[in-house]
Amino acid sequence: MHTGAIMSTHDVSRRGFIGGATGAGALTAALASLGLEGVASAEGEGTGDDAVFQAQALPTLIPGARVGVANFVDAQALSFTTGSNRQYLNSGIYNTAGWLNLTLDLPVGARLLQLDAYANITDTPATVSFILYKTLVGASNTLVATLANPPAGTGALQASYAPAQPLIVEPGARLYLETPSCNTSNKVFLGAIYQYYDANPQLNLLPTPVRVYDSRPGANPASVVKGTLANSATRVIDCKFGGAVPAGAAAAMVTLTLTGTSAAGFMGMWRNGLGDPGTSSINWDHSGTNVAVTTVVALDAAAQLIAKVGPNASTHFIIDVLGFYA
Repeated sequence: MHTGAIMSTHDVSRRGFIGGATGAGALTAALASLGLEGVASAEGEGTGDDAVFQAQALPTLIPGARVGVANFVDAQALSFTTGSNRQYLNSGIYNTAGWLNLTLDLPVGARLLQLDAYANITDTPATVSFILYKTLVGASNTLVATLANPPAGTGALQASYAPAQPLIVEPGARLYLETPSCNTSNKVFLGAIYQYYDANPQLNLLPTPVRVYDSRPGANPASVVKGTLANSATRVIDCKFGGAVPAGAAAAMVTLTLTGTSAAGFMGMWRNGLGDPGTSSINWDHSGTNVAVTTVVALDAAAQLIAKVGPNASTHFIIDVLGFYA
């Protein structure tokens, strides 16, 4: 039986998170399932040691992200000394001469955004690290990242990893977190909380629209490139402005407004980094037009799109983000 912080009345199935829970409620429940919802204590069965878990801060909630949690009972324990795999029987106390392997239950196409690993050191000195690996069917393991090593010594530990760009789970891939040998220490390994975007992006509407671009001089936002777009020119638009869209989102729902147009023309928008598809997002047929359209535009990993005006045409334009797909 698990006691104290290891299990609690707030415990929930990790499959419940994988099934699609989002938001602060999911993070709170994930923390509770690891015994980190507040100050608590647990006895490491088989050792007689008391492991005291200090209060932990919630990971930063990523807009639109799903939340997964895996705890120590999901981990496979490996032993150097016996030459074979074995499950530790002392409520997650991880002894020397071995390591733990914890698979992140992510669907194919999911995009990993952030990983937070938790442990508690019960002895000193201690050297602990968490390493994220990826393995493919028929291929060797690939080291993805070493999470920032927590400080040596006793106390609750948290190590975090956030890739510069979302880490995509390919078909046949498995991501797993490994805790190597603890040298001379013991620790209680609690598990990991991970945030990701689903393989099938879903619309996340903003509470209110956010203006990310306005080409008119003097109009907000003031820090963007100003001036009309003319004669087949392009302009890169950053939809992260004002926190409207997080990096890694697949697409944005935007309202595109044109004003101060030339006699006739069109404007197209598409994912930054790709060639001109030759399509139109909006058209006009006389000078001085004020016209708007709401549409969905794919984004690159940095949440950027390209806007292009047609040949022999010019216009000011405004982009308001209504929501994003992640």
